[in-house]
Amino acid sequence: VAAPAARLAEAAGGVAPLALARACGATRAPEVLLAVVNGLGRTADPAALAALARVDVAAANPDLRAAHEAALLRLDPTRRTDAFVAMLKSPDASLAFAALERLIEITGGDHGVDPMAPNDEALARAAAALASAR
Repeated sequence: VAAPAARLAEAAGGVAPLALARACGATRAPEVLLAVVNGLGRTADPAALAALARVDVAAANPDLRAAHEAALLRLDPTRRTDAFVAMLKSPDASLAFAALERLIEITGGDHGVDPMAPNDEALARAAAALASAR
């Protein structure tokens, strides 16, 4: 019940996904956390940035790590793109492809980035597109 409800709240945007996940007591379930992070990243509410700062993704799955960094980029126009670009060229293919999916979501294109063969020109285009999309 928690995951479908969190996805519904994510689609609605706002800080509601975090409140929902807390109310359900399911903030540790990866699919719920992913929906919560996605929902927080789509809101312009300053509370969302503070909520994301409390989410520890260091040991999380690649999709959640990429979603978290993408959400931070969306919410903080001063955030550097370096960490996200590093994900795009990660030797961990799961992380690189998760970051590519977020790049396309944020900027509307892949900018020539190929996670299996990253090149500096494409990564620079991606960084510039991320910076201008905010």
